Amino acid sequence: MVDDEPNMAWLFSQAFSADYEIVAASSGERALEILRSLHVDLIMLDLRLPGADGIATLQAARRYGFGGPVIVMTAFGEIKTAVEAMKLGAHDYITKPFDMDDLRLTIQSALRCSRMLKEAHRLSQGLEDTFRLRDMITVSPGMLRVFAIAERVSASDASILVQGESGTGKELVARAIHYGSPRKDGPFVPVNCAAL
Repeated sequence: MVDDEPNMAWLFSQAFSADYEIVAASSGERALEILRSLHVDLIMLDLRLPGADGIATLQAARRYGFGGPVIVMTAFGEIKTAVEAMKLGAHDYITKPFDMDDLRLTIQSALRCSRMLKEAHRLSQGLEDTFRLRDMITVSPGMLRVFAIAERVSASDASILVQGESGTGKELVARAIHYGSPRKDGPFVPVNCAAL
């Protein structure tokens, strides 16, 4: 929780310490020190801070590699700055004074979203590990040539058409090419041309 008002840290501690471990910082600089030394799941960030303001602190946190949700706290007249923070990757914003029940829901939503993104990344990584050419086993000279070609083309940005008899592993090779390519974070769309 990053806010230069001591009563805000006390308020957060009273409201949320039963559910979460609260670490308070009174400046952006102190928040960044904490990020370097502790695992943090979520940042509550006031936009008006002494020294580095909330926007600069958010940018620095992202540069340090913090990928978790950031909820910015703003006064009513600072909505434009809150929108700027959202464009820089803040998960949400709340205006002061805020309702504690609304804040609790916002925090729960942000943490749930963060968990889902981590799980999606983990599953995506699992797909990459599942479809690797070097893990496919064959002794056939023809398939070894196919794997060598697939390895080379996966580094290119070309569209690839994989042809062959039914049951020969065309889709496995296509998936291995996709997940070994620079486009691996994009969708993989297998198309059965015979069905068209």
